[in-house]
Amino acid sequence: MNFSQLPVWFYLQHLPQLLQSFCLLVVAAVISIRIERVRVVLQAAHRDWRSAVIASVYFGVLAIISNHSGILINEAVQGGQVLDWAQGNFFKLEDRYAVLGFRYTLVITAGFTAGPWVGLGAGIMAGLERYLCGGSTPVFSGVSTVVLGLGAGLVQYYRPHWLATAGGIFAVASIGILGQRLALSLATTLYFGEQGVAMGFVLPIKLLSILGCVVFFWVLRDLDRERIEKAAQTAILEKLLAEQECEQLKSAVQQAQLHATQAQLGILMAQIEPHFLNNCFNNLKALIRTEPDLARDYVIQLAQFFNATRQFSSALTISVRQEVAQLQRYIHLQRLAKGRDLSAKLTTDIIVDDELLDVQIIPFSLICLVENVFQHGLDARKPHHQLLISGTVQADGFIFKVIDNGVGISPERLAVLGKQAVTSAGEGGGVALFQLVQSYGLWAKSAAHLSIDSQQDNGTTVTLTLPHGG
Repeated sequence: MNFSQLPVWFYLQHLPQLLQSFCLLVVAAVISIRIERVRVVLQAAHRDWRSAVIASVYFGVLAIISNHSGILINEAVQGGQVLDWAQGNFFKLEDRYAVLGFRYTLVITAGFTAGPWVGLGAGIMAGLERYLCGGSTPVFSGVSTVVLGLGAGLVQYYRPHWLATAGGIFAVASIGILGQRLALSLATTLYFGEQGVAMGFVLPIKLLSILGCVVFFWVLRDLDRERIEKAAQTAILEKLLAEQECEQLKSAVQQAQLHATQAQLGILMAQIEPHFLNNCFNNLKALIRTEPDLARDYVIQLAQFFNATRQFSSALTISVRQEVAQLQRYIHLQRLAKGRDLSAKLTTDIIVDDELLDVQIIPFSLICLVENVFQHGLDARKPHHQLLISGTVQADGFIFKVIDNGVGISPERLAVLGKQAVTSAGEGGGVALFQLVQSYGLWAKSAAHLSIDSQQDNGTTVTLTLPHGG
């Protein structure tokens, strides 16, 4: 029978059934592709043979389901007879039974998606099943299924840019399906002497099959885009986590450096304090020989001094207010140590700006500057001694000065004081000054500065400059 003689109502009556079958197939495919494991397999099918086998089975099963959910037509009946699959053997068709489904859509999509091996595998599964079902032209239908799957895969492998757009997919799928339909028409004409009723559905089946390929590919591309976006989000998150870990590492390094600096400061402070203690014991020994009554007062004051020192013994810095209070105790101790005559000749003044009182400095900073005056700068032959300790806030930092009118320092000794530990029996050894400079080098880096200006017999000015906020 010539398909042109079929009434229009035949198409209109059964086209909705085709659309229903097509939509169910698309929904089933979309749902299955949404499964993470399925997506992973499809994406790995190009490079992993196990994934390629699984992908072939996946598309092959969908193609077989599509074949058995299509329209079954008995072409031996005049005008064609649409049959219910339940009326006969589900897996074995009569000689003139034809199936209108979307088997080709699935095998072509398999090739487009995962390459020639998956297209071939899905085509063999679906084509073999179609051949075993029998019906009208089983050999041709089975072979053409394999050829379309393999051909789509070869296009994907050798001409992937053809499949970069929906138009390209439509064109390639059209060529494949139109060629198959034309060959089928020729085969049925040669075998049966007529084209058969099923050929009347060439146009709608062709359009739906081609659109099916486009829809499937869009779905897969959308999923791939989703995967890329997810991967990008994961990369961004990993970058943020890496940056956070880097910041934590930097913080840990800074903390380690701080702890190391604190340890070094603690070591230097541990060296400074015994230095003062040793000088105090030497003073006490001299007082016991010369003025025993002052020695008793000295011991009491010394105990009070070190009791106050113990309150911040573990601190790396103290306020200027605390340092000034401790400095006053120290000056009182030194007055006792020098005896009544020398102490009576000494005038001391401490002038510190109020803004400086809460600034943090290293313990014994001012005491260390003053200590050299008492140990080496006073001359009993002079009628009067003056000692001025000042602290001011200036544009270039916090300025602490210790000014005396004592014996001064020789140029040779002045050149190395504060720069190295110098031992001397008669002049300022500079051990405490050197350790103080080392401590501020750790605490304030290069921003702290110690300068000494002295002239023999005309006094000395020691200036300690600290950075703002330091």
